Amino acid sequence: MKQKQKTILLLGNYRPTLTLARTLKNRGYRIIVGSHGNEATCDHSNAVSKIWHHSPLSMGADQFKSELLRLQELEPDLFALYPVAEEYARLFAEHQNKFSSFKIITVAPDIVNKCLDKNFMMDLALEQNIPTAPFAATSNTYEFDQAIKSIGFPLIVRPKDSTKRLDSKKAIFLEDTNALIRFEKEIQLGQSDLLVQKKFTGKRHNIYFAAQDGKLVKSLHALIERTDFIDGTGLAVEGVTLDAKGDLLEQTKSLLRALNYSGIGCAQFLVD
Repeated sequence: MKQKQKTILLLGNYRPTLTLARTLKNRGYRIIVGSHGNEATCDHSNAVSKIWHHSPLSMGADQFKSELLRLQELEPDLFALYPVAEEYARLFAEHQNKFSSFKIITVAPDIVNKCLDKNFMMDLALEQNIPTAPFAATSNTYEFDQAIKSIGFPLIVRPKDSTKRLDSKKAIFLEDTNALIRFEKEIQLGQSDLLVQKKFTGKRHNIYFAAQDGKLVKSLHALIERTDFIDGTGLAVEGVTLDAKGDLLEQTKSLLRALNYSGIGCAQFLVD
């Protein structure tokens, strides 16, 4: 009797999803991809058997769970969920009890929550003696103003929650007081959790890795040469691979040890 083909649902319709879909299909899995993702890369791939149309996560975790349960009824061979986009990894980590009936291929929820907490990771970098520009976490106008006085211009401002955007951008540069005035008119600071950091420039280096129990198993070093925003913020669109060695690899190893990290991931650095 022929064994039924197991199905994996990939969540987040982006370029990395296409590579993952091809890899998993070649290993014998049937692939479904969630419809949400601003690139829609997988819509016409022969590695993907089906696009699952679902509500946006802004509708809430309960709504998403109910739609997953309906999908499970239609797809009885659904084996596992694989969050590719960050918002799904965050969702499953923050609501692990709600989704406990599903098999999810992801890093341990407590590690996901730590890694997505920018303030925690900045503090951890300092503890591990990794060079870090001065920063402050703010949640209201007073804290924001105090951070600016303490750190000084030029600044880079980002949401603490990396799934959120400021004027459709992952980060905004504030060069002087005039830029600050324009920024404060556009953003309701009292409703935003922001990370304020001294602006620094440099090449973006990504160390992609696999780790087990805090030990590096495999790594790839990519130098990002271009992103989808002219100021260097945003998503990488062009880069080259380098030998994984030297300070950045050692700093990545120190973070993995401190987190006792198991799974795959990416450590990102700016190097001047």
